[in-house]
Amino acid sequence: MITKIKCGFRGARRSYVSPVDFGLDDRMINAQQKRSLISAIYEYIEDEDERETLLSQIDDMTADEANEMLFQIRK
Repeated sequence: MITKIKCGFRGARRSYVSPVDFGLDDRMINAQQKRSLISAIYEYIEDEDERETLLSQIDDMTADEANEMLFQIRK
């Protein structure tokens, strides 16, 4: 656990800072994100080489990377 006092934050857990606050949240992509990402790739990416490249990257992604890619594809 990473602890740090956050100014202006009140409550029982005032000294707790989530790992997300420091960019340390390395959760891997979950099944729902994976399905959504694969579906978006097939729907929005027409170039087969680019599609295959993106599909090959999915299994090694963190949840945040998957969300970012999904956002970029659907833009």
